[in-house]
Amino acid sequence: MRQLSRIRGSRGLLLILSAILAVLGALTSSAAASTPTWTKQTPPQHPPARFGAAMAHDPAGHEVLFGGAGLVGGIFTYFGDTWSWNGSGWKERTPTTSPSPRLGAMVAYDAATGTDVLFGGEYCDPSNSCTLYDDTWLWNGRTWHQGNPAHHPTGRYFAGGAYDAATGTVVLYSGLGLTANFDTWTWDGTDWTQHIPAHTPNTYGEVALAYDSTTQEVVLFGGRQGSFMDKVTAVWDGTDWTTLSLSTAPNARVQAAMADDPVTGQIILFGGRTDRRAFGDTWAFTASHQWVQLTPATSPARRASASMSYDSASSQIVLFGGEHPKNASLMVFSDTWAYQ
Repeated sequence: MRQLSRIRGSRGLLLILSAILAVLGALTSSAAASTPTWTKQTPPQHPPARFGAAMAHDPAGHEVLFGGAGLVGGIFTYFGDTWSWNGSGWKERTPTTSPSPRLGAMVAYDAATGTDVLFGGEYCDPSNSCTLYDDTWLWNGRTWHQGNPAHHPTGRYFAGGAYDAATGTVVLYSGLGLTANFDTWTWDGTDWTQHIPAHTPNTYGEVALAYDSTTQEVVLFGGRQGSFMDKVTAVWDGTDWTTLSLSTAPNARVQAAMADDPVTGQIILFGGRTDRRAFGDTWAFTASHQWVQLTPATSPARRASASMSYDSASSQIVLFGGEHPKNASLMVFSDTWAYQ
């Protein structure tokens, strides 16, 4: 009788353990299913392979992409075309007016005016005579209109830019120009204003900028210090920069892609490069001002100068193109990825 009781007790314990394991398994599966990862998209058509294209939220919905540079028939080519992403495919647009072909223009969606603001870029003709643009263009979802601001930054390309929802302005920092630029500008819908903050990040060039909707700050990462790459992280509060002292951060780099992910409350950074290598890592910058390296199940190949933006219509980050030096030549991408 005692032995039968022990057997029944053992069976009961096994049932309880099985139930616990089932619950843990379900929780693990649920967590895995909800962990964001990169997914390669298969649109029926797409822009030609390019890097350094400008991409931001499209006032007409989803994303808009302009310009960049790539190889056409083995010849280095600057693009001046406009494309829109609808969540599943690309469509080339035919605006009545458009900026001239260029690489590395800054673009950001100005939610206060419902337009995309594009500034600057670089173009070099076949004789290698180069132009650094200092013009401002506005995209309304249908066509481009050239702005006529009374003030503007000097000509540059690969400037960092982001819309600061806390102040209702577009923030532009640094970029590559005739000199090292450490300047900060904001666009208010009609004109550019240069700021003279008490502090400035000790970095310049091809920095990455994104607005953190959780902390309501503009976050900066990377850039250059002289001939060296930098891994500085700084935040802009609307009046001044604060450079953060962090024990963990992505490796020093330039031309990284960065975008806010309001779903997770984090800023996502992907890729970038040094003078010798390209990166294919994914990082998250949290509301507590900490960098965390992520390990998504799948990921785009290593690259720099990719175009990346958060698509509020589909609640995912969209990445397109980029470049990677390979065997002393240039590999240019035309693939589209979604992070969700």
